[in-house]
Amino acid sequence: MPLRLLMFVSMVLMTASACTERAMHSFTFTSTAVPTGDLTLRNIRGGLRLRAAPTGTPVTGLVRIEAAGFKTQAEATAAAQAVTIAESGDAGALQLATRVPAGMSRSAFTVVLDLTVPEGVVVDVETAEGRVELERLSVLNAATTLGDLVLTQTGGDAVLRTTGGGAIRVVSHGGAIDARAVDGPISLEGVSGSARALTTGAPITALLSPVERDDEIFLSTTRAMIDLVVDRRFGARLLATTTTPGLVHIDHPDFRPSATSSWQAEGVIGTGDGVIDLRTTESDIVVEAR
Repeated sequence: MPLRLLMFVSMVLMTASACTERAMHSFTFTSTAVPTGDLTLRNIRGGLRLRAAPTGTPVTGLVRIEAAGFKTQAEATAAAQAVTIAESGDAGALQLATRVPAGMSRSAFTVVLDLTVPEGVVVDVETAEGRVELERLSVLNAATTLGDLVLTQTGGDAVLRTTGGGAIRVVSHGGAIDARAVDGPISLEGVSGSARALTTGAPITALLSPVERDDEIFLSTTRAMIDLVVDRRFGARLLATTTTPGLVHIDHPDFRPSATSSWQAEGVIGTGDGVIDLRTTESDIVVEAR
């Protein structure tokens, strides 16, 4: 190896090895405003857990911070302690955002928030490289990268986004769902409303009960199975398509096919007012009535 290159590599290694200190810090956050309308929460990096609390209470809970990649323990501790939650807006439209010390890279910090939010507030949350859990809340938007999204007993017309193999799981949701993942499975269980779910290379399972006659169900993936159980009372125009060696199986007493093959089914269920559109490749599609 040439001398200059060897010296450069040595300097890089020395610099990297010199910045290995990390520190943890935690504190309890309580918002000044008591939200009554919308809550927007933006986290730089790390997990989010939001749960419903009684109306008339502030947003409150534990904030855990890790600062890593510093030269000394003292520097790491000071950096972790300098992370704050910025609050703006008012009770009708409250915004919260994590803030790191000026001049420092956000990638040096992981911030995990475990908060309670007044019941009835509509939440819009985003983070990176962390799991998002929402319980008993009305959801407008939930997004992360490299992390799972989990909604339990939620409501509202929700847009859900994750990447990097993160999974989306929804259990008991009143309202429409628009869910998108990349190489991660999607599970929608007990969704009352239209449902749109798109992923790649991972299965989609859905137990759906559309409430409007013209609700729509669109499920799409590649190289993985789609398993749909739908309320028998929901009438829809149905199209289900895959490619070999996948097969399409429709087990619905009210399905009237207009065109079928081993790899595609097209026809009408009941009144045909709604839409069911299911698409995958190289894997099975199963539709059952409940």
